[in-house]
Amino acid sequence: MAVTEPYDFDTRLGTLGWFPADLDLCIVDTPKHATEYEGLPCEGDPPGGTVLADTAAFISSHLPP
Repeated sequence: MAVTEPYDFDTRLGTLGWFPADLDLCIVDTPKHATEYEGLPCEGDPPGGTVLADTAAFISSHLPP
């Protein structure tokens, strides 16, 4: 199965202007669900990168000081 929904979702959100332009799309092309992804790397992550770490960094960078 091709991974198309995340790209379509990212494109749609970008056209609506809901997220900043520097938003990184995290693709993990494996058939898992929910918390089963948190320890896996996103495509293009440096060694040791994980979905959970990337998500935490994104949230932290968008919280007010």
